[in-house]
Amino acid sequence: MKKLLLLIGIILITAGAGFAAGSPRWRFSSLTVYMPPSSEAAIVQNAFSAWENAGGGILRFKVGTRRSYSRYAHITVNFIDALAPGQYYDIMYDIYRTGFTTHKEASFVSDYFYKVNLRIRTKDENYKRYTDEQLYAITLQAIGRALGVDYVDKPGNVMSRDLDFEAVKITADDKSAFMKVYR
Repeated sequence: MKKLLLLIGIILITAGAGFAAGSPRWRFSSLTVYMPPSSEAAIVQNAFSAWENAGGGILRFKVGTRRSYSRYAHITVNFIDALAPGQYYDIMYDIYRTGFTTHKEASFVSDYFYKVNLRIRTKDENYKRYTDEQLYAITLQAIGRALGVDYVDKPGNVMSRDLDFEAVKITADDKSAFMKVYR
C-alpha cells in the first residue's frame, strides 16, 4: 500500500511539472464565440477572421451575438470601460488535462482550454474611448492569448509585448507563434 501511495505521489509531482512547462491550447478546431450585442461586434468578428486566416483554417470560429450562443460558447468576449491601470484586457479560463507522465520523464501531458472569458477595455486611463483601430489591435492580441499564442519578442507584431497596440495585421512572426501551438 505504501508503495502504491508513493507511486501515485511521484506521478502527481511529475504531472505538476509537466503542467508548469506546457501552454494550454484548444483541442477542438471549430470554436463558438459569444459576445453580447454591441457596437464592437464587427471588431471581434474581424479579429477572429484574421486569426482564422493566419492559421490557414486550423481553427475556425463561429461568432454570434444571440443569447443562445452564451450557454455553449467556448470563448466569451465582453467590452468594458475600465480595468486595472495598465491592463488592456484580461483572460479568465478553465483548462483540463489529458495524458500521463512517468517518473523518469514527463511525457504526453497536454493542457486544453475548456472555456475562456475575455474582457477588453474600451477606454484609456482618462476615460477617453479608444479608436476602433486601437480596439482592433488590442482585441487581436487578446484573442491570440486566448488561443494560447505566446508573445513575440519583436516590436511591430500583434503578439509583441509592447503596449502601444499599433499592429493591426498578423505578421509572419505571429503566425509562427501560432503554429508552435497548433502544429
